[in-house]
Amino acid sequence: MATPAIRPFLLTAADGRPLAGEVRTAGGARPTVVIGHHLPVLAERLARAGFTVVSWDATAPEADALGDLGVLLDALRSGALGVAASGYGLLGQDAPGAVALVRAAADERVRALVTWAVPATALPPGATVRAPWLTLDGAADEGAVQATIDWFARHLA
Repeated sequence: MATPAIRPFLLTAADGRPLAGEVRTAGGARPTVVIGHHLPVLAERLARAGFTVVSWDATAPEADALGDLGVLLDALRSGALGVAASGYGLLGQDAPGAVALVRAAADERVRALVTWAVPATALPPGATVRAPWLTLDGAADEGAVQATIDWFARHLA
């Protein structure tokens, strides 16, 4: 597989703040994984496994981060990020994982979800995640990385 290219992007959040991130892809229409953290090793491994990876800084307070994720997904679907997403999954660790979880419960277009170190109690009462969901606890070690890649390969490909 070709070495994935890395392209930064800059969007405008709903409240006017800059919303920065990067896209890693080897080109073409590929399933896309949106990561709510800059996790470069994981992003590179996912991109080499055949995914387009969109990473963004989800450090804003949860309400703002949810809005930011909405802006990002709108840009992804419209082609504004320069990739042709053939479907997308969400990945988040800790607080950004809670944001991904809440979004997955509200957005039926999310086709797969992976959360690391996010308690199920982060899901609002009465909410249901319809997408296949893998939740991992503990360190982001090789086993967790490979389980994440395998999960997205099974549910996004």
